[in-house]
Amino acid sequence: MKLFEKLKIGNVTLKNRIIMAPMAIQNECDGGYSQRTIQYYVERAKGGAGMIITGMNHCTDQFEDFNCSLLNSFHHVSRLGVLVEQVHWYGAKICIQIGPGSGYINPVDPKNPPYSASPIPCYLKPSVNCREFSKEDIQQIVRSMGYAASLAKKAHADAVEIHGYGGYILDQFMCDLWNKRTDEYGGD
Repeated sequence: MKLFEKLKIGNVTLKNRIIMAPMAIQNECDGGYSQRTIQYYVERAKGGAGMIITGMNHCTDQFEDFNCSLLNSFHHVSRLGVLVEQVHWYGAKICIQIGPGSGYINPVDPKNPPYSASPIPCYLKPSVNCREFSKEDIQQIVRSMGYAASLAKKAHADAVEIHGYGGYILDQFMCDLWNKRTDEYGGD
């Protein structure tokens, strides 16, 4: 049965083709992985998953407040490293999902609206427009994504996945429904 056969993705070999899809998990208030979250993923490795993809780790907290995973500082590496090491004990590989955040689908404070690719109406409160990322903001996000990937590598993660779906920030740049820019970051 193919499900239980090894699979090679680039230079990573999975023990089988069972891959746990990413899902949001609550972490410590500093954004790092809690022992409870580590144990959650370890149990999936024990259960036989060939690869586990974490939920999104925000690469920056510069543009939005959140209460979830953050991978923007070297102090997050030690707990991420514990997660990676313990998942590896059971023969599973681990892919760290990174992304810049939620953007227009965030809860809305009219005095501090969320950012998006363009000044589009906020999803949860259409009467409030999002703040458009400046070119400098976008360049900062690009640097932050690269730094988050380097931190995942320092923690010995097997792969990195870029979070870019469901109306979150990267999706907002990829879809002309939300991206109304006319500069080099515009279009679909």
